[in-house]
Amino acid sequence: MAQGDLTSLANLKSWLGATTTNNDVVLGRLVSAASASVLRYIARPFVGATLVTERYDGRGGDTLVLRQGPVSSIASIAFSGSVITTAATGNPPTGGYILDCPALQARLILTDLYFPHGKGQIQVSYWAGWQVAGEAHTAAASVTPSQLWLTDVGVTYATGAALTAVAANPAVGQYAVSAAGAYTFSAVDIAANAALLISYGTAPYDMEQVVLELAGETYSRMDRIGLGSKTLAGQEIITFSQLPLNNAAKGALDRFRRVAPV
Repeated sequence: MAQGDLTSLANLKSWLGATTTNNDVVLGRLVSAASASVLRYIARPFVGATLVTERYDGRGGDTLVLRQGPVSSIASIAFSGSVITTAATGNPPTGGYILDCPALQARLILTDLYFPHGKGQIQVSYWAGWQVAGEAHTAAASVTPSQLWLTDVGVTYATGAALTAVAANPAVGQYAVSAAGAYTFSAVDIAANAALLISYGTAPYDMEQVVLELAGETYSRMDRIGLGSKTLAGQEIITFSQLPLNNAAKGALDRFRRVAPV
């Protein structure tokens, strides 16, 4: 899969019922083009869970609206020489931060400090985007997640101990993942049938379906580019849609559109 794709070539071929490799290059380009159209419509730079680091202007309050979403976790909040990494707990809450409405327009709320005034005074690192968290697998020579894989979010043993990502040839306690989302593990972990929890970025099913339908429709009209209608036997007229995204696709995507924070 190319970076930014919201479905795979294999999924598109399955949707189209294609069984040969004759048109793989063309279909791959259509996946990328359809994915770009969807990302542009929902006003998001990415979909699969990604660790982002962003700077924000400080206004002196205790609340900050994050630009990306949905937000699964906060890595750090830094400003004025302070670095906050601990979520507040209890009621009343302890010192730290509260992550409010993470599935919608996430807000960071400080419980014992205030953000400073000034341009670019705040730096926040956080995981944003859709993900499958802690999918259970057993170590093997190649492990493929059950849903569409877009990004790697991490692997732990079932006990909770984290494995370390490496480029290739993982040793005990390490893993490697290919650009297509195939995970490999050490021979020792494989022999021990180690129980693993894999977390990875994905695209919601209905969003991916729009990409499949858009790419499939573009492929089907390759022999009628620019054709608006056709008359059959001088009686029946077929009219073709010229819209890049039809109303059904827009309806499916509207709930994913990013709202700019105020």
